[in-house]
Amino acid sequence: MGLRPVTWGVINKQTGTALFEHVVPDNLYFPVYLDENGDYHSFGEPFVVIEDKGQNNGYRLEHIKVTGTPTKARIERKFPRKPHLLQIARKIPGTYVLGADNPDFHNADTLGIIRNVPGTAWEDIELSTDRPYLYYRICGTGNPARVYLSEINFLTKRQYAYTNTMEAPQTHLLSAEENAQWVRLLDEPLEKCRWKAEYDNNPQTAPDKWPDVTLMLKEPQYVHRIRYMAKHADNAVKSGAKYEIREWADGFWKKTATNIVSSNGIIEADNLKPGQLYWLRLKGEGKEELPFFIDDKGTQHFPHLPFLEKNSFLKR
Repeated sequence: MGLRPVTWGVINKQTGTALFEHVVPDNLYFPVYLDENGDYHSFGEPFVVIEDKGQNNGYRLEHIKVTGTPTKARIERKFPRKPHLLQIARKIPGTYVLGADNPDFHNADTLGIIRNVPGTAWEDIELSTDRPYLYYRICGTGNPARVYLSEINFLTKRQYAYTNTMEAPQTHLLSAEENAQWVRLLDEPLEKCRWKAEYDNNPQTAPDKWPDVTLMLKEPQYVHRIRYMAKHADNAVKSGAKYEIREWADGFWKKTATNIVSSNGIIEADNLKPGQLYWLRLKGEGKEELPFFIDDKGTQHFPHLPFLEKNSFLKR
């Protein structure tokens, strides 16, 4: 059913209310009762207890309810982005890319700079590469400098027909036709460098003990893009995985869509209702999943996020 009792209330029949004395603020609650058969039924809208000094008791209830007409939603996650990992992602802007013909990067050219805090899906930085280089280097930020990118792909054009390439992961920022134009450039077979954090296909690791990551080619070749991913807890939407969407209705989670497969780390779902609580389930694996709702623009929001931000012991 997806629910767990966390506190019990004392019913006051005279006032028609129930008093719950042990409620944790910034958490999402589902008011339900059990009938004679042990089945759950809602007796009110889900709500979050919000701290509010303007109220007599210091708190107010913020109800989660449908607020608009169905819209197209963009779903990126099944669990909110963890605050400590978001702090790491905020260190990424300023990361820059160099091209050079010497291994010491003397007289190197700056080809591009990451300027925005990335999400958790694959993103690209376009490089101003007007000639091929023998060496490419991604340089980190901070003092001492560190590379906070979890995964790194050096991309070149398929039309060059280089032999030291492989298929690149797709990004939702490009169409399928645009994605097909790019391949990943390697300086050694992947099985020899898979042990490196930036190439291990694990978003929970990063080469953050090092100031830079270098591609050392055997001959000058073009790199036009860097496809990268920020470090995250691996609870974002995975390409190729199967998902189902459930919505909260009358005391249980009702299936609304099944066998949803994403090819680029994003699920675009039609006819979701703003304010309605949904649950994205990864079929067969994964445990970190929390309810979310979407706004009128189809953007995903997690009611539990303030609770996670205030309770550091849950951040990792």
